[in-house]
Amino acid sequence: MRLIFIENDPLALKLFMQLFHLQTHSMRIEHVISSGIAALQNLEIYDRFDAVVMDMHLGDIEGPSVAWQIRRVNDTTPIIGVTSLPLTHYLSAAQQAGMQDLQAKKDITDIITSIQRIRTGRIPDGFESPENAFRRLQLQRDAPMPLTRTQTMIMNYIAQGYTDQQIAEHMHCTRETARKHRQNCLKRLGANNTVEGVIQWQNINRFFKFD
Repeated sequence: MRLIFIENDPLALKLFMQLFHLQTHSMRIEHVISSGIAALQNLEIYDRFDAVVMDMHLGDIEGPSVAWQIRRVNDTTPIIGVTSLPLTHYLSAAQQAGMQDLQAKKDITDIITSIQRIRTGRIPDGFESPENAFRRLQLQRDAPMPLTRTQTMIMNYIAQGYTDQQIAEHMHCTRETARKHRQNCLKRLGANNTVEGVIQWQNINRFFKFD
């Protein structure tokens, strides 16, 4: 079984692959992608693999946002999320994004078992098959555009009422850079002003249901 793994931490990746390959000979991680942005560069690549294993906390774009965009164009390849955080933190987001399961990253045996079961059509309770998730997401014409990790931080500050100067102090950058960050966030969200941007940002949080 051919797998693709999306993980931004090189040390975590090395350890995971060593443990993974020690515990199974029927699966191989044949391709690795090291960031959320890179994972979205070629969405057709996921058709070539039997399953996607994805860290939920990537360095730039959160895993559920990446999975959501993959699932909107792919109705066959299972996506299994892994995380070091409590599963409840990402559970709703993983389900909403069209993933097929969420497992603790340290539980390699459970991850392998999950992949095997999903490939035989046994989807965990609360999750959908790739095909059903694909169909559901096709109906979400007004779904929001996910943000990068930096943009997520900026919007969190903006939503709390921070000025450009305050954002600059927290981000360790100049006020002008903070202002450009704000403008880029609003542009990506399709907002004409800060108020519209905050509303759209709140919609994104509700859409993915982050706890």
